[in-house]
Amino acid sequence: MARPKIVKKIKTRNHFVHVGDLLVTDYAQVGGDLTVDGNLTLKGPLFCLGRIKVNGSLVAVEVMAGQGIEVSGDLEAHSLLYVYEACSFSDGVEEVARQIATFSPGFKADTECVEDALELISDPATLEELDSEGAVRVYAVQVSGSCILDGPLHAYGGVAVGGHFSPDECYVQGHIEAGTVCVDEGDLDCYGLDVESWVRVAGDLTCTDVSCSHLEVEGSVVAEEAVVVHGGDTMQDNKDAAPYRSKRVEAGTKSKGVLASLRCSGLKAGSVSAGGSILVDGRIECTDGYLRAGRSITASEKISSAKDFGILAGLDVARSLWLKDGYVCAPSKPQRLLTGAYRSIGKRRPYSDPKPTRLK
Repeated sequence: MARPKIVKKIKTRNHFVHVGDLLVTDYAQVGGDLTVDGNLTLKGPLFCLGRIKVNGSLVAVEVMAGQGIEVSGDLEAHSLLYVYEACSFSDGVEEVARQIATFSPGFKADTECVEDALELISDPATLEELDSEGAVRVYAVQVSGSCILDGPLHAYGGVAVGGHFSPDECYVQGHIEAGTVCVDEGDLDCYGLDVESWVRVAGDLTCTDVSCSHLEVEGSVVAEEAVVVHGGDTMQDNKDAAPYRSKRVEAGTKSKGVLASLRCSGLKAGSVSAGGSILVDGRIECTDGYLRAGRSITASEKISSAKDFGILAGLDVARSLWLKDGYVCAPSKPQRLLTGAYRSIGKRRPYSDPKPTRLK
């Protein structure tokens, strides 16, 4: 395997192209597009006014991009901040220019002056070229492999990750598409969430709609439209599910047991549909549609659906087993309960999951 080319830093007002693996020991400041046909590793931050295209893996401390990031391998960084999709040229490039000027070494001009920042970072010809390409809408972040971040992601556009997507906290003004999602420390705020497998969020989840196989949120879930959790209750024992571990399941256990398809501390959405069970340590409120579950629905507070819609539990359970596996459990029987048997909530220890009373 050929050794990567090693340079101390990259500092150019124009486009930068390199063929082969590249190691930057300090930082990179690029006033146009940055294209690397190979792996790109930086020991410091990466500032790019245009679009970052890496035909390989990208490793950096912090990344800013005025027209997005496209990586064919894996992406590892501390944080992705001020990453704009290409169609947001005017706002994105000016904001990224200001941030690059603020954080780059050696910039002596007024850091609040966008014109000074643009003059330092990119020449007029490059800016005009970026502007002509900026009308094409592309993802703000597009990674074919996994995207692992030790810090936050702030993107002004869509995010597409082929494998595992794991930031500490996430703010995205667009849709997120990924194989699996794990937000390790903070909140996840996006327009839409379309995930092939499971989603786990340490904080709150706020979005317009959610689609995934399993959803576990330590905080609350607020979705203006639909929450669709299409998986069953039992996690499949395969390599795609391997990174997922419930808080209540020890790693290395032979049997993962039964997990709720949807688990959170509060749930408010237009409509909610789960292939398995729903477990909420708080209130469940559907404002515009049905509340559906293939198995049971449990909440420690009130459960409600929209006025002309109902609550359906036990859709995948024989009617004779509704009390055992297809029940609806809450402090009081919800209105508009169409399927499933009501069971009152049992006593529980503080911070434990709400549980139904024992069957006599």
